[in-house]
Amino acid sequence: MWHKAASWASGGGFLGSCMLRNCGEHRATGVPTATAASVGDLRGDANMVDVFAPSPIYEQLKQIAREFLLSVRDRDYEHVWNNLITPEARKLLSAALFPIHVYKEGKIDKLLNPLNLVNQTISITRGMALAFQVDAKGIRTGFFDGIATGLERTGWYEFSSEECYAFVDGANTVLLAETPGIPLVMPFVQDLEGKYKVDLEAVAVFSMYVSASTLYKIGVKALELDQPGSALTYFELAASLAKPHQRLRRLVLDNLVAQQLIRDARKKELEEQEKFVLLARDQVLKLLSGPEEVSTPMDMGKFLEETFRGYTEIPNIVLDEQEIACLHNLDDDSLRKAVASILNGVDPVVAQREAEKPHTPAEIADIELPLMIGNELYYLCLAFKSGIEIRTDYVPVDVSYQIIRPFMYFPNCVVVFITAKPCSQYLLNYIKVARATQGWAIEVIQHKELGKLLKASDLLNT
Repeated sequence: MWHKAASWASGGGFLGSCMLRNCGEHRATGVPTATAASVGDLRGDANMVDVFAPSPIYEQLKQIAREFLLSVRDRDYEHVWNNLITPEARKLLSAALFPIHVYKEGKIDKLLNPLNLVNQTISITRGMALAFQVDAKGIRTGFFDGIATGLERTGWYEFSSEECYAFVDGANTVLLAETPGIPLVMPFVQDLEGKYKVDLEAVAVFSMYVSASTLYKIGVKALELDQPGSALTYFELAASLAKPHQRLRRLVLDNLVAQQLIRDARKKELEEQEKFVLLARDQVLKLLSGPEEVSTPMDMGKFLEETFRGYTEIPNIVLDEQEIACLHNLDDDSLRKAVASILNGVDPVVAQREAEKPHTPAEIADIELPLMIGNELYYLCLAFKSGIEIRTDYVPVDVSYQIIRPFMYFPNCVVVFITAKPCSQYLLNYIKVARATQGWAIEVIQHKELGKLLKASDLLNT
């Protein structure tokens, strides 16, 4: 049995126009209403879409949609966050929700002033909460509260399993269903293991809650305050929205059926946001092409030798194919815990706590640790990419914002990017240029280097 559907752009927009413009506050976002009266009205146009979802996928989508809706209704946001959306969505929201919230609260100047943590030890979440006088975790809760409040008015909780259709386009899928109110239209994307998750990245971009224009404006403000490093980070974050925008363009703006359901005003708004993605990328290139050369504050080779146990043994260790496969199969949690256990010069209890922390909007890096270098307090920030997370043979350059993000918060900061897959040459060149033009202390431990480092401490079990 095959199930045919028309489009994933609903009468009320993604999630029934319930997405927010302000954290914790439900209000309409101007998402357009449908021109079709119901999902049934779209049947006649379904032949315009050439892709069909087979029964196993169709049934799976219905189950995930119901699980997502019931979890939101019951305010079980931890389940949604950890199980029903992709790691990419969690990282995007963790990076973007906080600065967007602060910008809309009119506290942009505070956002662009690095935390005064040089002479004190303080947790990052607590430090950000103190600096901006907000509950850092509450931003995420407010985001989902708005979704829950909006869904109560859509009728989606009672969607019909009979009047239900689906189609698939590569890794992207959409479910449409009749409801007592606004027709349900829920986008899905496959995660790294091939499982379908709610595409909350596309939802956030379509609703314009996470907007390239806002992040771009923060970057411009940073330039005005003569903070090119912070500006570069926000421009990179805005540029990273290219992928969800590409999905929206393919499945909404360029979809013949979706064109009937989305008002011209919203199409134009999305097209304008795409322009800010391109403008942000242009600003990144300008900042990285500056002629000024700045030296890093320390010898990074010596730092790695002193900080990572077994680092000096890397040249003498050999990996076989089975061990490389084992490295690629380590998930994010396992990789973080393993690396945290071989760090020198840090509190081991704090290191393990950081390795086990969940991703939140207050997160600056996957692991943030204070350590003394000479007579100065620095923050060691570790960014991770597991072999499971990166599907391609090489880590693409578009992860760069996660690497440079810590520099906008800490005056004294060292970033080490740790990846099971090798970096693309574009990414390595990007890091080299960022070091040269910004004076940032950044280094990479990648692929076989990482495998040998873990093997030196018997942490690479085959």
